[in-house]
Amino acid sequence: MILGIDTATSTGVIGLYQKEKGIRGELSFQIERGHGRVLNPLLDQLFSHLDLKPGDLTGIVVGRGPGSFTGTRVGITLARALALALDIPLWGISTLEALALNCPQGDPILSLIDARNERVYWGLYSWKGKRPVPLIRDGVDKIGCLGDKIQAYCANLVVVGEYPEHYLELLASGYSGTISRAQVFNNQLRGGSIAYAGYLYSQEKPEGESPDRIVPFYLKKAT
Repeated sequence: MILGIDTATSTGVIGLYQKEKGIRGELSFQIERGHGRVLNPLLDQLFSHLDLKPGDLTGIVVGRGPGSFTGTRVGITLARALALALDIPLWGISTLEALALNCPQGDPILSLIDARNERVYWGLYSWKGKRPVPLIRDGVDKIGCLGDKIQAYCANLVVVGEYPEHYLELLASGYSGTISRAQVFNNQLRGGSIAYAGYLYSQEKPEGESPDRIVPFYLKKAT
């Protein structure tokens, strides 16, 4: 049983994935700050509803951001503590990759998270096998300048993520390809998707990563 956690954005999520049964459950919550105040009670609630206990876990995957400085640390701190206490593997995932997992295979996927003042955290992904892989290293840029950076990599793309509506117009002003938007229910993180990614990681690297190496992926300095 793999537990997925991400608190890097205003959409905090937890989810459970089991090889034999798929996604067992997931919960999400919208909050700008104070992720730690609601994360532990929701985790207890998820286990209780499914008649499970932490000892049933075989691994944990946690979103490393980019996103909220404080929020990201909350999820990572909990994931590291649980992994150490239960002596189970831990993996870190880019929050942008987790968003790309929501989209079906097809055109390249541009994951966006609002970084304010018309700046975005972004990642360009393409499906390879069972999960999306980056075409370019995740970055942070003005949304109006992003088209030039991705033009050479794709003539069409699907945009997914958390960002203001008018950002699509700013993106299109510098990009000559076709832009489509992910379904509205895919534009938020899903705990089940992240937990599934953890299952895939467990097949590739069953021993997990050192908890000391699972640190927030910020991309920009805190202000």
